[in-house]
Amino acid sequence: MKDPEYIIAIGASAGGLEEINTFFDHTPLDGVSYIVVQHLSADFKSRMAEVLAKHSKLCVQEATEGVLVETNRVYLIPHDKFMTIQKGHLYLRDKEKTKSPHLIRGH
Repeated sequence: MKDPEYIIAIGASAGGLEEINTFFDHTPLDGVSYIVVQHLSADFKSRMAEVLAKHSKLCVQEATEGVLVETNRVYLIPHDKFMTIQKGHLYLRDKEKTKSPHLIRGH
């Protein structure tokens, strides 16, 4: 396990899946990690991990509480969570029943 040289966050609306797939079709294994924040309803279970895994050489996974961000991985925000990153770890909290978009905040 190696710490990523960079952590890149990508935001997209619910209709941005095709563009995200195209981006990851051309993303090399280069020591970078990605966090994808897609604006989805808290009631909608996304199949993005399954779909995106077909378009990337990187390991694609839904973020889990406290997970350490590792090199050459793509982390997806769960549909019903807000996410923050602190000292290289992802932290999740329940999404309130509001219409605000998903956010990621770093420290």
